[in-house]
Amino acid sequence: MSKKAFTLVELIMVMLIVGILSIAIINDIASSLASTNLEVAKWKLITDIHYAQNLAVTQQIEHGVIFNPGSSTYSVYSQNTTNIVQDPLTNSPFTVNFANDTSFQGVTFTSPTFGNRLEFDNLGAPSDGTTPLASDGTITLSRGTPSAVITITKNTGKVK
Repeated sequence: MSKKAFTLVELIMVMLIVGILSIAIINDIASSLASTNLEVAKWKLITDIHYAQNLAVTQQIEHGVIFNPGSSTYSVYSQNTTNIVQDPLTNSPFTVNFANDTSFQGVTFTSPTFGNRLEFDNLGAPSDGTTPLASDGTITLSRGTPSAVITITKNTGKVK
């Protein structure tokens, strides 16, 4: 009568293969999470820029977004940068902090090409707060290696 069983070498080989596959899957999940956080941050910022533009057109007064790249924060304001509007969802000052929000963990942005202020007039045209944008402006978001660029079109203020 013969006993059928696995040898120690066979068990070690199976464990080694499972370990290698686990590491590969974990790395793939981690990189997917990084790009997901970046996409969520990109669309949040695009939506908030649209919101500031819509407020400017509907209320017929200047509204904008003030950026602070050093702390990875931005705020939506009305008429001047010290008058932060209320976030309609939270009913608190409309300031977004990428560093403290788990949805955007690890996401940072560089100084926008138009300066740290993007303002819209009553027609929705973009400026740097004093003069209309002379060329399309960009903001670059990054989370490690992956990055995303948001472009604000001069004259129209179209955000893409």
